[in-house]
Parts: sequence; C-alpha cells; structure tokens
Amino acid sequence: MKIIKLHLLPILGILFFWFLYFSKIFLFNHVFYSGDNNSISITFNQFFVDSVKTGELPLWNPYILSGIPFFLPTNLLIFPLSFLFFITKAETALTLNMVSIYLTAGIGMYFFSFSVYKNRLAAFYSSLVYMLSGLVAKNSVTYITVISAAYMPWIFWLALLSIKKKNILYCAICGIIIAFNYFSGHPMYIYITLLGLVIFVFFGIKQGFITKTKYLLALIIFAFGFSSVMLFPQIEASRLSTRSVKDFTYTTQTSLNSKDFITIILPHAFGVSEIELRDNRNNYLYLGILPAIFALFAIISKNSQKNKISVFILLSVIGLILSLGRNTFVYKLTLLIPGLGLFRQPLYFVLLYVFSVSVICGVGFNHFIRSYPHVKIRFLSAYKISVRILLYVLIILSLITYIILRSEPILVWQKFIPPHFVSRASHIKNIGIISFENLVFLLVLIVISLNMFRKTSSKQILIVIVFIVTFIDLFYLNSPEFLTTSQKNYQRLYSANVPEYLSDPNIKIASYVSPTLQNWDNFNRQEFLFKRTIESEKTLSPNRNSIYGVFSVFGFSPLSPKSYTDYLNEKHKQLLVGISDSDISIDNPVLSQSGAGYILTNYPIFASLSQFNFIGNTSTNTYLYKNNLARPRAFLVEENGNISKANIKQMTANSVTVKYNSTGSAKLVLLDNYYPGWEAEINGNKVDVEPFENVFRSVKVPKGQNILIFRYNPKSFKLGVYISLTTVLIFIGLIKFKLNGKKRHS
Repeated sequence: MKIIKLHLLPILGILFFWFLYFSKIFLFNHVFYSGDNNSISITFNQFFVDSVKTGELPLWNPYILSGIPFFLPTNLLIFPLSFLFFITKAETALTLNMVSIYLTAGIGMYFFSFSVYKNRLAAFYSSLVYMLSGLVAKNSVTYITVISAAYMPWIFWLALLSIKKKNILYCAICGIIIAFNYFSGHPMYIYITLLGLVIFVFFGIKQGFITKTKYLLALIIFAFGFSSVMLFPQIEASRLSTRSVKDFTYTTQTSLNSKDFITIILPHAFGVSEIELRDNRNNYLYLGILPAIFALFAIISKNSQKNKISVFILLSVIGLILSLGRNTFVYKLTLLIPGLGLFRQPLYFVLLYVFSVSVICGVGFNHFIRSYPHVKIRFLSAYKISVRILLYVLIILSLITYIILRSEPILVWQKFIPPHFVSRASHIKNIGIISFENLVFLLVLIVISLNMFRKTSSKQILIVIVFIVTFIDLFYLNSPEFLTTSQKNYQRLYSANVPEYLSDPNIKIASYVSPTLQNWDNFNRQEFLFKRTIESEKTLSPNRNSIYGVFSVFGFSPLSPKSYTDYLNEKHKQLLVGISDSDISIDNPVLSQSGAGYILTNYPIFASLSQFNFIGNTSTNTYLYKNNLARPRAFLVEENGNISKANIKQMTANSVTVKYNSTGSAKLVLLDNYYPGWEAEINGNKVDVEPFENVFRSVKVPKGQNILIFRYNPKSFKLGVYISLTTVLIFIGLIKFKLNGKKRHS
C-alpha cells in the first residue's frame, strides 16, 4: 500500500500526458498506417493470427519472396496487448499496442530512474522526456524500434534490482523481458541495449566485480534460453541471408552526420519537406529545449547525484560517437565486436544518447527546482521594460504559429517564402527560417516562467509550468512524426479489389509502382504520404498481398535469402536487403523464370512488350497483365526434357500438396525457395528435397499419378523449443524454490 501511495501521483501524471499526446487516437478514432506498420506489422500479424485460428503455428511464410521462414525479426506477437490481434481488427490492435508501448516506455523509465536516484520528481520528468522523445516518435512508423526503446529501461531496472538485491529471480524476469524484446523488437536495438547494459553494470553499480559478473551472466543466460525458440531460426536465416556478406559500406549505410547534431536543439533545422522516413534524421536526437538545458545544468553544477550520472554521460557520448558510423574511424573498430556487422543502421546508437540524457535531465530538473531561486542565471539579470515587451510580442507570435496554425513549422513560412527557397531539406539556409519559431517559442516561455517565479516561493507552480512547456515542445515538434489516419480513411485505403483467381496457390504475381510517385518535394507530409500509400496499395505493396492470399515473387524481409535475392537480381550486382519494385525491370526474363504469372501495376505497360496480355483494371488506374512466358509454379521435367504442369492442390504456412501425373521418371520442380528444414514424401514415403537452379525446390518422382507433400520441419526451431522449454521449467522451479524459502523463513 505504501508503494502505491508513493508512486500513484507520478504514474497518474504519466497517464495524463500520454492521453493528451495520443488525443487523436483516443478521441477521434485514428489508427497508425504508414511505413513498416503497414507493410510488415499489420500484414504478418494478420497472417499469424489467421494461421493460429486454423490450428497451425506458422513457421514459414509462403506469400513473399517465394517463401521465407516466418520466425524472423518483426514477425511475432509479443506486445503489451497482444491478445487484441485475435479479437479485433489488425489496424486497431496495432494502434492500441503502439500507444501502450509508449506508456510502457514512460513507466519503465520512471521506475528505473527512481531506483537510481530515489527521487520521484526527477523520475517523473525523465519518464515524460523519454516517452515523448524524438527517437520514439520518429520510429513510430515501425513498432519494432519503438518496442525495443520501450523495453530498454525495464531491462536496466531489473538488472539493477537483481544485482543490488542479489536476487536471481530478477535476472530471470529480466531475461523474459529481453526475450519479449527479441520476439517483437529490432535486433540492433536489442544489441545496443545489451552493450549499454554491460557498461552500466560495470561502471554505474557499486557492487563487487564478481557479484556484478555473476548476475549479469545469469541474466544473459536466461535471456538466451527464453529467446532460443526464435534465436536459432534467426541465426540460420542470417547465415543464409544477404547479411552474411560483410561490407563496411553496407553496414554503415545509415550514419549520422556531424552537422545533424544541430537537431539536438533544432529538430527541423534542415526542413520538414524531406519525407523519406527511413533516412530523415530530423527528430532522432531531439529531447526538447528544456530537458537539454536541465541535462547541461546537471553536468556542470554541483549536486548530490553527480557521481551517479557519470555513467550516463559516458553512455550518451558513446552513443553519439558510434551513431556517426562511417563518418568516424571508431566504427570500424566496433565491427570487431561479434554480430555488429550484421546491422546497417549506426544511427540507431543514438538510443544510448536519448536514454542517458533522459535520465540526466531529470536529475538536473530536480536540482534546479531545489536550488531555485538562489541559482544564479546571469542572462536573466536585465529586466528592462523594452525586453519584456519584446518577449510578450514574440510569445504571442509563437503561440499563433503553434496553436492556431498548428501545422508543421514549414507550412507557416511557406505562405511568405517562395517554394523553391525551401524545396529541399538539404538547404542549409533553412535553419534560420524553419527553426526560428521553434527556438523563440521555447526560449520565451522559459524566460517568462523563470521571471514570473523569480521572487516567489511557489515552486509547485513553476514545476507545473516546466512540465507543460516540456510537453508542448515535444508534442508539437515530435507528434507529426507518427502518421495516423481516421478509421474511415483506413477503410478507403485498404479496399483493394483483388481478383479471386489471384489467390490460387498455382499463381504468383509481381507488383510494380510507378517511379513518378517518388516525389519528395511536397510540403504537407501527412497528406502526401497518405496519398502515396493509397497509390501503392492499389498494386499490393510489399507483403500486403499476404492479407489477400496472393503469392508474390517480391516483398520485404530484414533477412532475405541470399540465393533468391541474387537470383532475382542476376543482372543487378548491388547488394540488397530485400527486393523492391524498382530493382528489376518489368521485362526482365527472371520474372518469368521465377513464376510471376501476373503483373500488377499502377501504369500501363508498353504495347511493345508482347509477352503481356491486358486482363483489366482491378481498381482506378491499376492494371493487371498476364505474363504468357511465365513458368508454372509447379511443373515436371521428364527424362526426355519435356515439361508439363503439375497442380498445387493445397498450400498452408508449413506444407504444400502437389498432384502430378508422370509418364516416366521425372523431376518435380516447385518454384519456392529451397531452404533447410523442408522435407517431402510421396504416398507416405520420404524422398530427398534437392535444389533446382540453386534456388528452388525439386524432388525426383516415380512414374504415375501421385501426391507429393512438402513439409517444413526445421531442426533449428526444434532445438530452440527444447532450450526455451527447459529455461521455462528452470524459471518455474526457481519461483517455487523462492516461495518455499519464504514459507520456511516465516
């Protein structure tokens, strides 16, 4: 009861600001739709739910890239509200899970900060800043990065408790959280979290070296055990994927530039017209003006927590340096760390910076409040009437900008500045134009609030104002980064008119989006991205086809099979993470060889390409063509070289049933990925599965009319299950042992 009373008010405060931040979702029925939320999250989760409802745990995804393992990053349902995917619409379930992940981040940061500093005010402020940080908002186009950031403070908190209390049970619980993170989070964020955790344990916790090492190893062992069910299939997939090729340019393709450091205080310094979400770094570093000031105050002032924040200063510096990636020689040294070369986003190391500075600013805020009004702030020493008048004028202008117009800052200036002047985010002269009102608005509120309470003892009012200013700052500058639309718009977005015959397992398609849609010079990002998404959805954007039961030669997966990727890109020598519609020309013969029987585009194919027959329009400005040269998805190659079609009777996530009739001994080819774990049997007798053209699956079949069944039964998954089940049993035994110990003690 005492614990509830102690933390009730800060938790209610977190809930209050969380509700305000997502008011569009709670009050106006908005849902997340853009980025990986659309192309990966909703599609794969819906596929998972549909498979489970039919009584099958999907280990294989047959719908994209001619089949890939399902137990890859971003695919599993381990969310705070996972059950919602089974009882409501996928987009609603994803949205509610997304907002719950933000809340998870805030509450986790509160408990971790409180455990470090034993101060509710500092912990509350840190939780607000971290929950609404630019890093979290920027990554809201894909839940996997948000959920990894949300779990990070929980992992640090449980590790801290396990070592301080010398309780192995906390290690086991922390291992579960890490496993949950691994099931649904971003692998690189998890990797960074564990690296940061090691530094925190050895430099930030005052315990003996042996004690810290023992409990840290126990924590990692539990995490390894719980996550093995997915870890081993991923290790196998990584070895066979494009990630297996070590290339420094590839592993550092998204690196922070030193000039981007200005976004620590001016997130839109380079404009907001750049709407390529994956490479736009505007808000990654932004935690708010006030938090940045308080963090600096904590570092340069003398306070009782100075020694405790040193480890977080170290983590923040490491995070910023490593986020530079290819722009610093240091990153080449870090690639010597096992596993780091598998990733391609050095930018993600800013997670350490955001996490650490969120903790530091809480300490600075608390120290500032305690020492106010005795703290000396020299730049506030002048109180002339002219200065005050200027401040009030500026604050009125800023409030007009933010409250009445409310759009992204560039929209305001667009009314007065010629479009060509602010057309691209790379223009350095945008700094003064786009960020002016951001800086003025915040600094003016800071000056006004500090002046107002310079001679009063009512610190509670000052605390409230600081929280409100911080919230307004983060809300107006970070909330545009997550893209939502109304349920009504969402239904219009995904009312694709897909012909039923395209769901035939014997048919595969290829979808193409016109490159003319890649228009990055549009000012209204929300409106433009929604329009662009509508256009791309007409052709079934990557992975979306799985919801409609349509099999495609394209798609996206973080771990694409290298053999298949090389096959599709045989005329394109660059290394690709996945296959996109712009990588292979529409007349490339490899499409026919891989079995793409139909082509779906949002633009007409030139009449000179005689191999395509126009079938009709599936929706407005969407064209469907039949590819006359495509090989059947399943076919027989007779000993004399003749080819005849075989018929796929049934296809599920983990099996394929093919009926064939051969006049003699032959080879049955299925144009699906050859991959470890696939087995086959004919009339109950096991037969060997062999590669065809080094990519697809084939089986030598006897004469006659028979049924061939392929089944996916990977050893990597079974090994992971055994280890995870053993770890669960150990965990249950540990709980029972602890409970019995308490009974004996009582």
